[in-house]
Amino acid sequence: MVACWRTSRVWRELPAAPWLRRLTSLLERFRKGGPAASRAWRQAMLDQNPVAWLEGRDRLQPRLLWVLVAAAITFWFAGFLHSPRSWATVEMVILWPLFAHYFLCLWIAIQAPRRLADDKHCGALELLLSTPLGPWRIVAGILAVLRRRFGGALLALMALDAFMVCAHVQLQQYRNLTADHFLVQLSCYGVIVFSLQAWSMAVVGVYHGLVEASSVRASLIVIWKLGLLPWLLFFLTLLFLEVARPSWRFLPRLNEHMVFGSWAGWHVLVCGGFLISAKWRLEDQFRSLAAQTGRRGWRMWLPFARGLQ
Repeated sequence: MVACWRTSRVWRELPAAPWLRRLTSLLERFRKGGPAASRAWRQAMLDQNPVAWLEGRDRLQPRLLWVLVAAAITFWFAGFLHSPRSWATVEMVILWPLFAHYFLCLWIAIQAPRRLADDKHCGALELLLSTPLGPWRIVAGILAVLRRRFGGALLALMALDAFMVCAHVQLQQYRNLTADHFLVQLSCYGVIVFSLQAWSMAVVGVYHGLVEASSVRASLIVIWKLGLLPWLLFFLTLLFLEVARPSWRFLPRLNEHMVFGSWAGWHVLVCGGFLISAKWRLEDQFRSLAAQTGRRGWRMWLPFARGLQ
């Protein structure tokens, strides 16, 4: 009976209701902009890089990202105005940048592989490679859109982090306490680590989008290599120093400088290594990688099984 009821309503294609058409048109306009904005974007980018024009037509994600960034800035600035001498605690100044920047890196890891992975899956990448457009121009167009989409948000979050650190230092002076120099040092490390990690997520994500069978698989590998592996190596380093020092006295003691330096060092080494390898392979082996099918198996979970081979 349910099948008969459904068939009587879907056996022919009827036009959508007027309110539904208006809503769909409004959402499409919000997503890709009006005719003037679309024409300006096409004139600016189509001759410069067609891949950048194609990837950058969807404006929903950057607008959503800026809404979230503006909401975060408004929230923390309102907290500062409400209680300027009590809101900037050490826990908040450390945990908020970690959460915000890793959320942004996660977003980059999800979006970076999608263009090449989807085009390879549907066959559009083969048609694209048959055009005069060189392989590196294809990669440069994707990276240009990722930089345009996420670069401003990353700078805004770093400015918010700097504001929170300055507010914390001022708070310590209000209370006649010594300013936390370790927090300033950690912030300097964070600027280097998060900038390198975000850019590595973009480049390595584009590479794995080219070589993997799907964008989901590529995103998982990028998150494992650039997000989880540095933390794993960092904790193993701390564990080794803590366990081995009673037997080997020449090992350094664990202190703030050792902990922060190890955290930043492993992130720079891992992200920098995968970044250099991915960039080199995209430049020199793009066509051969595009012709391969996505490889499956347990090797995808090895940290250096791909990208540094």
